[in-house]
Amino acid sequence: MQDYRVVVENEWVDTQFRNQHFFTLLPGLFEKACIVPSNIDILATGLGPGSFAGLRCALSALNGIALPDKKLVYGVASSEALASQVMKETGSDSVIVLGDARRGHIWFACYDRKDDLAIIRDSISLVAVDLLSRKLAMCETIATPDWDRIGAILKQNAPTRCKLIERKEVPRARTVGELALRKIGMNIASERLTPIYLHPPVTLVQKLP
Repeated sequence: MQDYRVVVENEWVDTQFRNQHFFTLLPGLFEKACIVPSNIDILATGLGPGSFAGLRCALSALNGIALPDKKLVYGVASSEALASQVMKETGSDSVIVLGDARRGHIWFACYDRKDDLAIIRDSISLVAVDLLSRKLAMCETIATPDWDRIGAILKQNAPTRCKLIERKEVPRARTVGELALRKIGMNIASERLTPIYLHPPVTLVQKLP
């Protein structure tokens, strides 16, 4: 991306989370865009919530590219990128983004439009499935990247006054890049460069005989 214009783009589905595929694609992308790695000033990435393994692979890949020339790596919450994308496509002023957090919980975040950004109201949080309906009433539009897993739950709990996007919605790379450029221009610091994970770590304690 250069001056908010997408120079080259490639999308793929990878469920194995091997960053080798990413590096296999890079030479072709550089050639197609007529650039070399040293031309890149900023590397932007989504931070989740999402697949923890996939997010770790993305961060390690970008940090590896950035390290030799000390390029800037900028992180954006994937939920923020998706909310921004949905606002742009639907004209909504408030969007709730949510997904399957497993263990009987849903992660969710409410965003409001302000200064052409999606501003989070509180923080990304967990809610038990049986308490979901009151959360869904907080915004105009509801979107999820996990429609295949929680779509039926959302249909059952979504208020009629809210627009429920009944399909899988994922943040696009161009949206992450646009947000990174805009926020850097506004002197807004990157999110912490670590995957967003909401469940507390599980500690196994071995009982002594």
